[in-house]
Amino acid sequence: MLNTINVPLNETLNSVIELMADQIDYEISDEGLGTYRELVDHMDAGKKLLVYSGGSDCTIFAEPAVNYAFRAWHDYTHYTSGYDFSTVGEMFTCNQQITDIINVFGTEVAQECIPHLVAEIIGQRLYYKKYREYISDQRAFALAYMQSPHKALKFKW
Repeated sequence: MLNTINVPLNETLNSVIELMADQIDYEISDEGLGTYRELVDHMDAGKKLLVYSGGSDCTIFAEPAVNYAFRAWHDYTHYTSGYDFSTVGEMFTCNQQITDIINVFGTEVAQECIPHLVAEIIGQRLYYKKYREYISDQRAFALAYMQSPHKALKFKW
């Protein structure tokens, strides 16, 4: 059963995401850009970043609009940093987003956001690598992952 709590796990992170994504020209789409090469080709052609609308019902952000903003910021970071969608690419992208938070908002804000970003980015990537499917209850997974990554990855969500 999907968790329907409509409260973000970290309101500071939600605010950070909205401010970071506010600088990105993107649009929501039923079909996102599935590969890094598609992202690069799309952006190099001068088009708006496409953000996939699916899987936004049960996230750590509570609101689909914040999830879309997060995806925009995250994918834009992949593009501008040159990191692909591999596990290592996701780790570098997560690190870059943390660095961006430090540079814009300071270390204290970054420290508050890091566990949530790591669960959202690295945790979900490790889950996908193991099970070859996406997580339906991303919120419950993130809560479990922040408590014990090893245990969270033992179960299908």
